[in-house]
Amino acid sequence: MRDRERIVNRLGRVRPAVRHYLSRAGSAPVYVFHHIPKTGGSSVNRMLPLWFYRIRDRRIRRDPENWTAGHVPAPPIDLSRLRANDCLAGHWAVPGEYLHERYPEIFSSSRYRLFTFVRQPLELKLSLYFWERRQGKDFDDRPMEEELLDRPNFLARRFPCTADDLESVLAHYFFVGVTEHLQESFDLLADLVGRRRLRLPHANRSRSASDGVDLSSEFLNEFRAVNALDYQLYEHCLERFAATKKK
Repeated sequence: MRDRERIVNRLGRVRPAVRHYLSRAGSAPVYVFHHIPKTGGSSVNRMLPLWFYRIRDRRIRRDPENWTAGHVPAPPIDLSRLRANDCLAGHWAVPGEYLHERYPEIFSSSRYRLFTFVRQPLELKLSLYFWERRQGKDFDDRPMEEELLDRPNFLARRFPCTADDLESVLAHYFFVGVTEHLQESFDLLADLVGRRRLRLPHANRSRSASDGVDLSSEFLNEFRAVNALDYQLYEHCLERFAATKKK
């Protein structure tokens, strides 16, 4: 079954490539996937080539053997060379490399259709914590709760946005999916871009990052207060997601 699925997926990549080479440079629409870390974006990224001709805007590790050594950006993609139904994908997660800094034209031209996924703030930070621990990050023996409170409003900083411009920033995104409803989100996205629905790898795992984690009510209240902007952003996206389902 897995071999058959690999063959089907490999053949599925042919159509987007043919569509790419038959289109002219500078045509529209061009899709842009803003991959926010720990929101299920890796699963989404694996399937995008079955819909689009995907161009990845990668960051380069300073030391391939050491995740903590940091990254440097690759040269920006020449957007004028992108064609109709291409999909540019990247993280754009740090100052100086934010999407609006690296590709400001994406926010000013109707040629681009921007989408992303968001996650419940505590689930996101727990997932990030366990991922960084697996990568060998040294937490200096700090307790997990202290680490979770570090880097507040992690989600909002990826856009970035403030309480004052949250809605106007999110208005640039034609679709915002929700990790807690990842498969349903991906199905809605498929309908919006006119592509066949696909089953995401790992999208239906029932285990959440908080399973087996015992956090006190006092800590949960503190976490929510420290990350108030992230919760405001997430709840806005939930409302928007519910409205999109009704259309």
